[in-house]
Order: sequence, then C-alpha cells, then structure tokens
Amino acid sequence: MNNKIHFIRIQTAANQEVDVDFIPVIGKVRTHKSVSDDSLYRLLNNSMVGEIVPFKEHDRFLMEIFPRG
Repeated sequence: MNNKIHFIRIQTAANQEVDVDFIPVIGKVRTHKSVSDDSLYRLLNNSMVGEIVPFKEHDRFLMEIFPRG
C-alpha cells in the first residue's frame, strides 16, 4: 500500500536529538528518531520539496516540509 505524505515534521528536542515525523494523508504517523545529518540534508535538498515552514518554540525548533503539489 502506498500512502501519500501530507507533510513531514522535523523537530529538535532539549537533549539535542532530532526526530522526523512523516504525516500521511490517511493512516498512522511514522516517526524516525535520531536521524543523521546526511539524512536531513537529503530530505531538505529533495526536488519534491515545495515549501518549508519553520517554527521557533520556547524549547525547540520545528520545520514542516510540504511536497510540491
């Protein structure tokens, strides 16, 4: 089964870990913990990325990445 991704959320934690959530249009959220810098580079420099929206919260940083539509 091929679920379409609605968006991807990258978030930092207070302990320096970076988590990546893949939020599908329908279905369960998949979370990858402690991703490598190389994985993040490939994700953010992908030609399918349409928009990147950053959020600064009091104790962490979030980015939501939306595919080209």
